Amino acid sequence: IPSEEKKQEYYNIISSESDKLAHLANNILDFSRVERGRIRYHFEAMDITAVVRDTVDRFKTYMLDENRPVALAMDPCPPVKVDVHAMTQAVMNLLTNAAKYSPPGTPIEVNVRAASNNIIIEVIDRGYGVAAAEQKKIFQRFYRVSKPYVSQIEGSGLGLTLVQYTAEAHGGKVLVESEEGRGS
Repeated sequence: IPSEEKKQEYYNIISSESDKLAHLANNILDFSRVERGRIRYHFEAMDITAVVRDTVDRFKTYMLDENRPVALAMDPCPPVKVDVHAMTQAVMNLLTNAAKYSPPGTPIEVNVRAASNNIIIEVIDRGYGVAAAEQKKIFQRFYRVSKPYVSQIEGSGLGLTLVQYTAEAHGGKVLVESEEGRGS
């Protein structure tokens, strides 16, 4: 390798691609476990803001090669029982979707707040958006939005399905608000 700069560049590329591959493999394995009824959640009382903050930090490392600002706003929340692995994966899936379906450099917002007896985690992008007719379908396994640009974007169509399974396993639900051309 001709220089330390090139060595670091190559390392960053290899590391980033390895992270992407591991994320995809984990999605497929977890989806398989859920479908067979063999996934076991390990709930423990946690500070959900710490889980989300750690996931956002990991996402920023994962997206190291892309200039993607992420604004994080979190209110204090009481400890909640969560499966850290599942929740981390669900938030990571939402973040990677926000990045994949938005123009490069478009910011992502992540908000965490308590409301009544619930914790609300929002991932907001200013991307391509999802047509109203497709919003319920995006949580179906292997479903991908039927727009020409989607064929250019990597994905298995499992990420949002896993987000929905995780939300339901935690006694919650996942909702989408989106408008074509304005984000989700």
